[in-house]
Amino acid sequence: MRIRLDKLFLSAGLALAVIATTIPVGAGVNTTTANGVTTVDGVVGYATSDGLPLTTESTKSLLAAISGVSTADTSAVETGVGGVKKQDALPSGLTVNKELFTGNQDVTAYIEEVDADYEFVKGYKVESDEDAFTQTTTYTVSGYEYTSTTAGSAVAAATAAKTAIINALKIENGSNSYSTYTVSVSENALTAHTASQPTEDSYAEGTKFTVDGSFTVTKTYTITSLPEGYRYDIVLDKGEGSNFEYKVAYNEGTKNGEYTNITDLDEEIVVSLTKLSGTYYLGKKTVSASGNLLFAPTEGDDSADANVVSGDYTARITNGSDEEIDLTEVADLPEDVKSAGKFKITVTKEGVVGAVANGPEITFKIAIPKDVQPTSADKKINWIVVRGHDYDDGNDVVYEIIPSTVEGDYIVFSSDKFSTYALLYTEVAADTTEEETNNETNNETESATEAGTETTTAGGTSTTSKTSSSGTADNSMMPLFMTTLLLALCVGSLAIYKEKKTN
Repeated sequence: MRIRLDKLFLSAGLALAVIATTIPVGAGVNTTTANGVTTVDGVVGYATSDGLPLTTESTKSLLAAISGVSTADTSAVETGVGGVKKQDALPSGLTVNKELFTGNQDVTAYIEEVDADYEFVKGYKVESDEDAFTQTTTYTVSGYEYTSTTAGSAVAAATAAKTAIINALKIENGSNSYSTYTVSVSENALTAHTASQPTEDSYAEGTKFTVDGSFTVTKTYTITSLPEGYRYDIVLDKGEGSNFEYKVAYNEGTKNGEYTNITDLDEEIVVSLTKLSGTYYLGKKTVSASGNLLFAPTEGDDSADANVVSGDYTARITNGSDEEIDLTEVADLPEDVKSAGKFKITVTKEGVVGAVANGPEITFKIAIPKDVQPTSADKKINWIVVRGHDYDDGNDVVYEIIPSTVEGDYIVFSSDKFSTYALLYTEVAADTTEEETNNETNNETESATEAGTETTTAGGTSTTSKTSSSGTADNSMMPLFMTTLLLALCVGSLAIYKEKKTN
């Protein structure tokens, strides 16, 4: 028995060792798509509240929640009206996904009501009659007793009997929490006869009939809102360009405003509804982004070509530049630096013909690129402004980091030399202090202290993060530690097994 246990430990140890080397510590299974939304470009349709497309079963559940008819309700049951039973069929016919309709109507007013800086991109009107499904109930009549209220034929008596049954069961148009519905009744399939089965075609008022047969009632449901656990997604394609910010406006009768239950994906905006009415409009506004930088002018809105006035000097700061900036020539530049774009500054002076290369120190503001975001909550972006300037002294262009700070939504720097610039950035620990990131040290690199990390800041400062890295080291070594431990257990188990076998 003990030898068998040793074998068991050996097998388990080997299995765990393999697992430890193949699965990172803390790894999880991601069962959803980006931002919890699964989308198909150019399609609108229903989804679960966590963004998953409806399956056959979840569609049945949705229709059951709206109509009140589920699989459990499909058996024949008494109606409470003597001689009449009913049997419900499951609801069906809902188009879960359909083609996207792009609105072409003039909706400038709706977009401007949300924000005048936004321009219309496209829209989608929720047509309630498109979101309809049906549910059919068969009524079986056997031995229903009916007394005629007028003289007439047996056929007329059967028709009147069906009307009496419908009224007794209150089968009529109506609504519930999630829909409105209309009722249609099949052609008469009931027969009426008297106890003696006479052959004459006409009967007196007050004749008692026995009615048999069946008829069907079809309810057409138009969805007005969705029950908990479901949503209706409109997928609006953003179009070309990455330097835009998006908002959604809505119009429902006399109500206009911003709609905020949206998910911003890489190429689409997903508008998620639970109330199926109104028209929804996508608007966009140009914002600062990598390669498409915007700058704050002295007057007016941010633009890619802004004028900054300082006394007799007017500086023009413009996105983009054909001139190359050799980052290998920049002292103390972090190795992991990334580019957010280039720009150039030209300056003119009142009364002087042409641009001037030097002048007074002028302050500029770059709108922070919206597409540059920290990769995690414990990180932040550190901005670096690099200038490439020809001092006209016969030497090569000098590339240098110039001081910059972040003020609100802008990266702010000053310069008295006007040429080509680059906006760069790195990602640093979020708990790095303002003093550490902005304290200028004349571009001299300090040695990293024990368990620290050397970082070059936007102002050319080389700083050392004092944050302990022991937690990171512990986590990164955990798989190796576990593997070593489990292998040791395996070796021990193998030795015990061999010993037992020898004995």
